[in-house]
Amino acid sequence: MRYDKILLNHLIDLGGYSTRNNLYSPTAKTLAGSMLMTNKYYNRFLKEHWIQKFEPIEFIRDSWRETFFGITKKGAGYIDRGEEWKRGISRNKSPYNVFHESMVRDVTLGFLRLYPDFTAIVSYDKVYKNKGNVIKPDLTLEMNNENKRFVFLIEIERKKTNDFAKFEKYEKIFTDPKKFNLPDKFKVLVVYANFEYNCFLRPQEYSVNIDKVNRNYAGLNNLIKKCSNLPDNRYRFLAFPDFYRLNEPIWITPKGNKVSLI
Repeated sequence: MRYDKILLNHLIDLGGYSTRNNLYSPTAKTLAGSMLMTNKYYNRFLKEHWIQKFEPIEFIRDSWRETFFGITKKGAGYIDRGEEWKRGISRNKSPYNVFHESMVRDVTLGFLRLYPDFTAIVSYDKVYKNKGNVIKPDLTLEMNNENKRFVFLIEIERKKTNDFAKFEKYEKIFTDPKKFNLPDKFKVLVVYANFEYNCFLRPQEYSVNIDKVNRNYAGLNNLIKKCSNLPDNRYRFLAFPDFYRLNEPIWITPKGNKVSLI
């Protein structure tokens, strides 16, 4: 598939909008190289009215990294997915929390890129309720391949203090996964970043920001220690800087073991 169509397909798969920064090239050696093709095609997309720029709601520090763009109906038609375009995708304003929205899309695109043999169903709006308890994951991801079906409920944890009560709700809600059309072995994935971490950093920049990256790993280890009583078969933890290699055996169980997802 041509690269311009790959970008537009990723954009609509991500819910219709993302930053250019999300669509970086993971195989490039430098930051400039990672954005070369995306910048080239985004300029064309804007001229063709295949995407639109969202105006920021709040002050943003780096407009190049933090500005969101959405696919237009014309752009969806160009990749023969006009029937999937929804009017709700068309918006005038950027998301309120650009950090969080960008992190969610980095993780989503990581799955789409790293598991090409699976068909992915992405939802940011699923809500699960049971006995007065309500949970809305940042991302519900269903992945299918022949007779295999995996469902991941994904939480992006970027807070000054971690919300352990959220995990208690999960245990109260999912006493019977089949009630929610979930497989018995569905997973809750927790992707962690401490509050000071610049979530817009690309892997090509990690070597010059190694202290910040390492503090994330330390924070993740502290979180896992506090969550060691959670069911080991259901929960998996990952440091956000590893979003580009989430197909590797780097997910950590509550007991501290490193495993693969699939």
